[in-house]
Amino acid sequence: MTKPTTQKNVLMVAYYFPPQGTVGTIRALKLTKYLPALGWRPFVLTIKENRKHNQDASLMAEIPDDAVVFRTSTLGLDRLQSFIKRMVRNQTSKKTRATGNAGARRGGLQARISAWTLNADEVINWLPFAVRQGLAVIKRNDIDLIYSSSPPNTCHLTGYLLHKLSGKPWVADFRDPWRNNPFSKLPTGFHRRTVDKLEALVMRTACRVVSTSPDLTADFLKTYPAYRDKFQTITNGFDPDDFDSSLASPADGKLNITYAGSFYSYGKDDQITPAYFLEAVKELLAENPGLDEVMNVNFIGSGDVGNVITGLGLERAVSDLGYMTHKQCLRYLQQADVLLLIVGKDYVGSIPAKVFEYMAAQKPILALAARGAATNLLEASGLVSIVPPDDVGLIKEALFDLCRQHEKGWSQSERVNDTKKFAWPNIAGDFNDIFRSCELAIKEPTASPALNMTDKLNDVDRLIVRCVRQDESNASDAGITYILDGVDWQELLDRSNLHGVTAFVYQALERADAEIVPVELMGRLRDSWLAGNARGLVLREELSKLLQEFETRGIKCMPIKGALLDEVVYRRPGMRAYTDIDILVQPADLAEAATLLKGLGFASTGEKDALAKKDGRTQYHFVNDAGVIVDLHWGLVNNRWYPTLSKFFEENIWNNAVYADFQDGKIRSMSPEVLLIYQCTHAAVHHNFSKLILLKDIEQTLRYQPSLDWGSVVRLARQYRMMTICYYSLRFTRDLLDAPVPETVLRQLHPAFLSARLFDRFVNKEGVMEIANDRRAWAQQTWMILRDDYADRARAVRWRLFPSVAWFRRFYPFLPKLPEPAYYPFYPLLLGLRLIRRPNDQNGLRRRSLNGAD
Repeated sequence: MTKPTTQKNVLMVAYYFPPQGTVGTIRALKLTKYLPALGWRPFVLTIKENRKHNQDASLMAEIPDDAVVFRTSTLGLDRLQSFIKRMVRNQTSKKTRATGNAGARRGGLQARISAWTLNADEVINWLPFAVRQGLAVIKRNDIDLIYSSSPPNTCHLTGYLLHKLSGKPWVADFRDPWRNNPFSKLPTGFHRRTVDKLEALVMRTACRVVSTSPDLTADFLKTYPAYRDKFQTITNGFDPDDFDSSLASPADGKLNITYAGSFYSYGKDDQITPAYFLEAVKELLAENPGLDEVMNVNFIGSGDVGNVITGLGLERAVSDLGYMTHKQCLRYLQQADVLLLIVGKDYVGSIPAKVFEYMAAQKPILALAARGAATNLLEASGLVSIVPPDDVGLIKEALFDLCRQHEKGWSQSERVNDTKKFAWPNIAGDFNDIFRSCELAIKEPTASPALNMTDKLNDVDRLIVRCVRQDESNASDAGITYILDGVDWQELLDRSNLHGVTAFVYQALERADAEIVPVELMGRLRDSWLAGNARGLVLREELSKLLQEFETRGIKCMPIKGALLDEVVYRRPGMRAYTDIDILVQPADLAEAATLLKGLGFASTGEKDALAKKDGRTQYHFVNDAGVIVDLHWGLVNNRWYPTLSKFFEENIWNNAVYADFQDGKIRSMSPEVLLIYQCTHAAVHHNFSKLILLKDIEQTLRYQPSLDWGSVVRLARQYRMMTICYYSLRFTRDLLDAPVPETVLRQLHPAFLSARLFDRFVNKEGVMEIANDRRAWAQQTWMILRDDYADRARAVRWRLFPSVAWFRRFYPFLPKLPEPAYYPFYPLLLGLRLIRRPNDQNGLRRRSLNGAD
């Protein structure tokens, strides 16, 4: 999905979202509503409609058109929990009705089972579905940032996994505490330790950690002082669009007191309970007959508070209005005379979300709360009367004072302070600042030592890299002269040939004019370079003739690899050594092209057509009497092992071909973007980053292709799942050869967490300056790690574990012809034989790669 350059996409992991009518829904909804005006397009990851929670369809109208909502399933444990809840409902309901304040704890048996089996929270079963859908959303919609909101804390675990698997920055937003949540009673020390570790994991990994109250932020700072720069407080708020200034209290002469919120238990030892308030009301009415005619208390929210009211005989003065939609609830708040707030005794660190809508209603507030974050905020607004939540006598006095003030008439407008800073548009602006700073502060995951290759180079390799980095126009490099002291000259010659960079080493040393370099070494370097140059002259002449013959026959062709690079990319013939001619033709022209080469005196040295096609290979080898080798390609990667890469080249090489200068004419060539991606693929897939000249090819392509469009490179890499290949190729080239690779491009191409970890663990840790030992080749291969697509990885594992008969016949021609499955039991033994047969010493490697050319 394309997006404007100024627009950013944010994935919001929010379990509670409309039409769910819970208090946790509002924060995610309001951010979704106001972030688009600040340049963020929200993509919301939530659950499908769940009847376990109250439904508020009116909230759906507030979701902006720009937002995209993805709803996922769960494992269905909610149904099991509902069944358990029904099993115990009768007993708990009977206790509640009988005593009015006893026994019914939050969730009862259901909560205890969840506490024992589900460490994070009771919706942990949503995690696999959320991660799977989230990865798809990130991949398809170019997500820039991940935001998760808790509770439930499974949202943060989802955000953590999505961050690790995608490399995107992540903001964790805590509406309530996790490890210190007074409502969360963990049954054992094991459960507590697990939650502690999970919370620490979130703190350590998230780019920013947001909390809704200063006290919660202070608790994070105290517990995790090493991450203090991550923490910030952003409170909840109110939406100005939800409030109507024309609404007034009913003209019935009564004192209307309204409470908005749910109670999950009603005993006096519970965290948030109406027990003390209702007892105070009962005593007040008993002491003041007729007061029930002038005072009316409304409870809005889910729960069984109506049974408690009936048990206490308070039906005339107290009403349980039950659950209402958000808009209906706000209407009652605006028409009330006094708003009732009840905060638990041990819940002083949090600020209930309704506090901000209470303040926006600009009505007096009776807060039954201990001193804490909520009372501090309300005192600053000038609207509150604070009473200890469990002191029935003081609550009764406060209610009586409110009745007298109402009877006399009051005006609270002079006491109302400005609450605009808590409006959701302003709070969305605070989140915008967090998101932008998180983008700037995000650090790429530390990769393997290969990403710090220059720190691990020995003197010879450091000298070679320094020589290859030099441009012909550069003056003598004093750093080269410094490195020369103590260099093993024979190793320098061998390594230069091995990496195919002899020409660069010779010219750099000649410019340095260092007397310490042996004359004999300079002569051997010069001879090696001149020999390669002479070979290149012969091959260029032969290539020119072949291209002319192909064009005469009407065969579309394109030179690739060494000949093209030497003439078109390096623009200094003789600097790019190569030993054969590579020509690419279209599959339909393959037979005619092979016939043409044979007619020109070339003989095929490849396998039979049927064998080559079955094994997925994409080239034939031809050689003439003069020893000129021609590789005839109809593809650039093995189309069986790399179907995605093969599809990329099939769809982009010929359609986007351009013409480039070649000697005295023009030749067909790849576009700059396709050429760069091909160079990355060639270095990574075909050679496992084992030769420095391959990175030099990429560096030269970047320097001498001014029309290169980085946006197209990133788009193609994502479309064809080549981000890992391109990232490591460009990263190595920038680190070693100082190639002009923009940092923003590397960030956009950064592979997923799993790919990066696999690369760090298995790829040659010495990087491109050290060819892997053949005995370690199995672990060092990048044939699976460099695949972005998990289906491609699965196919690669299958091919590795169960190779084709063609593969067996290619490497073990002495085997008898048997059905394919018959080979599989003997495969480990055959692999061992193959490793034993191969040379294992460094001299063998040198002999096999004398020139390092391709």
